[in-house]
Amino acid sequence: MVKCDYCGKDEYMPFRCKYCGGYYCSEHRLPEIHNCSGNYQFSRSTTGQT
Repeated sequence: MVKCDYCGKDEYMPFRCKYCGGYYCSEHRLPEIHNCSGNYQFSRSTTGQT
């Protein structure tokens, strides 16, 4: 069992953030929710724009 890196909740099926590598519960899985320290903001601003 893994603990959520944000709230400490025990998780059987945690989500792994591809930007910071942390493990999170379903409530904190999104980068903007867990205050992601990875390159999330840069990736978000450059993808999908022409």
